[in-house]
Amino acid sequence: MKQKKLLTLLLCLAMIFCLAACSSDDETTDDTGDDTTVTDDTSDTTDDATTDDTADDTTDTTVTDDTSGSEDTSSDTGTSSEFITLSSVFNDENGAALDSASVSLTVDGEQTDYTCGTDGSLSVSDLPSDGIIVLDISDSSGTLLGSIELEFAQGSVTDAAYTAENSYYVTVSGDAVSLIFAIDSEGVVTCELDV
Repeated sequence: MKQKKLLTLLLCLAMIFCLAACSSDDETTDDTGDDTTVTDDTSDTTDDATTDDTADDTTDTTVTDDTSGSEDTSSDTGTSSEFITLSSVFNDENGAALDSASVSLTVDGEQTDYTCGTDGSLSVSDLPSDGIIVLDISDSSGTLLGSIELEFAQGSVTDAAYTAENSYYVTVSGDAVSLIFAIDSEGVVTCELDV
């Protein structure tokens, strides 16, 4: 008799564990970067003396778990992005805007020419967030005024630091940076953040 009670108790415990395991509503796949499907099944049953109504509300949610690192995590919160937008203003050594100056950007050996606005402003998007960009600044007649090399890298803050004459290291937090360039009469180009 004691053996039957013990066996019955063990079977009840086994059923409780099975029910607990079955009540988990999550379906997952392995953690190798595949899509993970999460299903939330909620069943409400109302039982009174005259009716037996069963409502089944099902919500299916697909969660993508991309561990390959190819997801763009760019946002205003300072996370990294593959490309940035460079907004800039070009001035002479006295702070006057270089009216309609020409700026040539060289990225990975490819040169692209731009013309600044009458206020010396220029905005260029889709520049690499990591790497070296060379800017050649010319006046409206095509005379080279100066050159500057910018080495971009992602960082937790945005900053521009002098590394050598006409060379700056720029860390970017997010997907945009604003810089002010000043060119003196000897072709020395300085750079600072436009805050």
